[in-house]
Amino acid sequence: MKITRLLCVGYSLVIVFFYDFCLLSNIISLLSGVLGQIKLEQSPSVVKKPGEAAKLSCSVNGFDKANEFVHWTRQKTGKTLEWIGRQSLSWQEYSSSFQSRFTLSYDVSSSSADLSIRSLTEEDSALYFCAHTVFPNVFFSFFLTEPSVPPVLVPMVWFSPASGDKVTLSCLALDFYPQSLSFEWSDASGAPLDSLRYPAVETNNRFTEVSLVQMSRSEANLKSYRCSVTHPGGTKTVDAKWASCTPKLTVLSVTTGDGQTLVCVIEDFSSENLLIKWKRNSNEVSGHNEWPPKKLGDSYSAASVLKLKSSDWDSDAVYSCEVTHLGKTYTKKASKDQIFNVTSPITVTLKPLSPKKMFNNNQAELECVVSGQDNDIVSGTEITWEINGELMRSKIKEATMFEGSKHSIITFNSSDWRTVSKVRCSGVVFCLNRRIYGLNLIFLFLSDGTEPKVTVHVLPEKDIGQEASAQVTLVCLVSSDVLQDYYIAWTEDVGQSSSVYYDGIDFPPRKTKNGYSVVSVYATNKDKWSGGYVFYCNVWPAGRGNRMKPSGVSRAMGNATECDV
Repeated sequence: MKITRLLCVGYSLVIVFFYDFCLLSNIISLLSGVLGQIKLEQSPSVVKKPGEAAKLSCSVNGFDKANEFVHWTRQKTGKTLEWIGRQSLSWQEYSSSFQSRFTLSYDVSSSSADLSIRSLTEEDSALYFCAHTVFPNVFFSFFLTEPSVPPVLVPMVWFSPASGDKVTLSCLALDFYPQSLSFEWSDASGAPLDSLRYPAVETNNRFTEVSLVQMSRSEANLKSYRCSVTHPGGTKTVDAKWASCTPKLTVLSVTTGDGQTLVCVIEDFSSENLLIKWKRNSNEVSGHNEWPPKKLGDSYSAASVLKLKSSDWDSDAVYSCEVTHLGKTYTKKASKDQIFNVTSPITVTLKPLSPKKMFNNNQAELECVVSGQDNDIVSGTEITWEINGELMRSKIKEATMFEGSKHSIITFNSSDWRTVSKVRCSGVVFCLNRRIYGLNLIFLFLSDGTEPKVTVHVLPEKDIGQEASAQVTLVCLVSSDVLQDYYIAWTEDVGQSSSVYYDGIDFPPRKTKNGYSVVSVYATNKDKWSGGYVFYCNVWPAGRGNRMKPSGVSRAMGNATECDV
């Protein structure tokens, strides 16, 4: 007996053949002598899409086709049999439910009885039977459908100092089926962009794939970009834009012997293209001096100085420092009555925990930083910690790293840290007879025991630069059904396991259709990639006593892996 399985994978219809000789032998024993005369055989496999036509063919021999019938029936999952119709050489008869899109015919030249279906839909998904009047159920056709699952698109943007001036825009396609998928990148004008694509990774019959584009920061700042994905489940589009640093403006006023000097300090902007203007009551004034943008770390700083006569400053005039950066204008105003906008004289920042220190030392170290313009105010600030709502007075040390900042560091061993779900850092200071507060708060989403899925992606070898200094970017994707925090660190092993951990660039959890995902990006060089190194993504779910087994990737392993050490 020949059994045909017709599979609809997403939008693709595939016919595959199986042979059941045991069942055939049983039928032979029941109907001795008949099989030698009657044969029903299936045609070769085909591939179709919904909306197109499909044909099931029985090659018929050994009986009187003019007077004997071939019947067609089908059975949907969990439903009773449906009779479609019957056919002979000169006669076709249909059930009333199958008269529109179903056609029975004979092909005399090939001696086949055919069932044709037009405009295929998911409703046509069923088990189809071809049977002869005398010898029924010789031929079975399985027509099964597994609906396509469209991808969840997650845009990401990152910048690493190791990449020079390059910004990377990436597009993650998560949890899709079937594997057939294509990426297309374009800018705001619709012009296509060259992109790189990581091979797909399959887990539990669902696929994950990554595509990325790289460009200079100046290019990334000027436009928005679009990632489009075409999949049997449909077309999806998501925007990816480099969130450039917004310039921070501060206007300072200094009294000099013959007048007043206004200093406009511009900090933390991402491109040296900057235009500075001074205005008096909305009218532009000249005569100011500028210090051109200077790169400090990953951002730029600049300054402009405007000197005024005492009489001009003593008037009711309002002076504005107006800065234009990447097409947007930012303004800070100053007058004798109000030097700059009233804000808290201190800023409290709670730095995220370093996974590297967590893995290397089995300790969680949190750092709270108080900063401000007035060093006396900053140094007089009292920093306090609250853990799970309780005031902490131990395990704390303070330090002054540089003028205008004050640091407080609290340390936990790994067992104590597992119980922490809420951290609050506060700064309190008296300023101008007022009690000034600044605070920062983080919540930790602890593991509930759900085991996340970890995959490591790397570009295909052909897309990695050939020069020794070429950068190799690795992407670690951690997916889970529930929201959890993770500490992710990287190791580089060559010949033996390494106990030295490195931080990557980590992104916060992102909601997806089937749960949550966290991404860590790590960059290495071509020498190490070609030199036999294995790079491991080490994941420690928050609140869990033990780490997960690391997942690694190397040139020898291939382009993506879930292999553990």
